[in-house]
Amino acid sequence: MGKTRDVRFDGLKILLIFLVVLGHLTFKDFGLGVKRMIYSFHMPVFVFMSGIFMPLSSSREKLIKWLKKTFFIFLFAHISQRLLRIMIGLVSCVLNGNAFDFSSYLSWNLLISPGFALWYLVCLMYWRIAIWIMGNKLNDIFLLVASFVVAILAGFVPLDYDFSFQRAFAFFPFFALGIVFHSRQLIPKIERIPVLYAFIGVIIGLVFARTMTPYLPVHHYMSREDIILRITQTLLGLFLCPLVIRISRCKFTELFAKYGSKTLWIYIGHTYLIILGDCFYHYLGVSFNVFSANIVAAIYCVFLIFIANKYQELRDNRMSIADSLK
Repeated sequence: MGKTRDVRFDGLKILLIFLVVLGHLTFKDFGLGVKRMIYSFHMPVFVFMSGIFMPLSSSREKLIKWLKKTFFIFLFAHISQRLLRIMIGLVSCVLNGNAFDFSSYLSWNLLISPGFALWYLVCLMYWRIAIWIMGNKLNDIFLLVASFVVAILAGFVPLDYDFSFQRAFAFFPFFALGIVFHSRQLIPKIERIPVLYAFIGVIIGLVFARTMTPYLPVHHYMSREDIILRITQTLLGLFLCPLVIRISRCKFTELFAKYGSKTLWIYIGHTYLIILGDCFYHYLGVSFNVFSANIVAAIYCVFLIFIANKYQELRDNRMSIADSLK
């Protein structure tokens, strides 16, 4: 992709993370099927971009350094989420006069299942390790086809949330597609597709997505319909990914580009806001519709961007003070 940072990808990232936050809110959509449409492409495109930016010739040292950093972020978020849920449970028991069962928060299943929305970090570590092991020995097209086959076969394995097993395999084809686009430099080529055609393709895909259940491949197959559903949803996601990228190559995404570097803050931070918000809104009897949910999601994103900027300011000030003392 070159050494110059592509700000249009940053713009797309902030728009997608907004949809992540919106998708995790509970709201009435008046039968519009908003979540079905969101889930058909927002995480597939995120995973697709992760494949595009995957360093195919990374050294072992760089990979280990990245893994340590990513695992630390995951572990911090995972443990802090558990502690937050324990605190909420304790407060709830005190308010309702019930006995607090601490053991229910320390089950083995909770330890091996990633916390709320943290599956992406776990899967990203799996995928990058797998690609690094394969190196340049595997043809990228073969990888894409094999990842699709494995994604379908994984549904027969009776593992669900544990270790993010189903998601790791179900979303891998999108990561592999990103690697194909990276290795073959296909982004400039899809820019030749007329935006109108891409837009029509996305609309058709979203209309089709409204007829299916939201794309949440977290359970193994329980029926023949589940197999058909995963095949259909995976193919739909593979169809939508390049089209969404094509639309994002327009100038409008550059308006949001400066916030693209804050997506990790929003990704991790919104999980705490969702957990706290669900309890708070339930206690107050507050419910949202699709319009108010968009406002709340925007407020969450703006708040977390503000926190990220303040943290960056404090960090920069500390570094400047340290430099002046040398």
